[in-house]
Amino acid sequence: MTDQKPILIKSKEIVNKDITYRNYYKQKKITKPFMTKYEKTKLIGIRMQQLANGCDPMVDYSDLISLREIVEKEIEEKKIPLMIRRFLPDGTIEDWRVEDLQIIT
Repeated sequence: MTDQKPILIKSKEIVNKDITYRNYYKQKKITKPFMTKYEKTKLIGIRMQQLANGCDPMVDYSDLISLREIVEKEIEEKKIPLMIRRFLPDGTIEDWRVEDLQIIT
């Protein structure tokens, strides 16, 4: 096992996606792989805004009426193209892909 330096990022800093993904696969996770209700709510809001602005849904939406239903189906099928960033008390961050998290209702 190698010593991994914690990733320190300021909360409003813009980070390159390539760096984020490179760090994602190197990083040892500290927190548990469960999506909190707050993360889910934020994810729903961001994704609904993206869909309202013209992004294509990642699921079949022919039988769905509202944006909320489309986003809920994306979450259920774990097809949302977003990551959850958790800021830890020591100033480090931890990124999680939605498909890696368990959703508790």
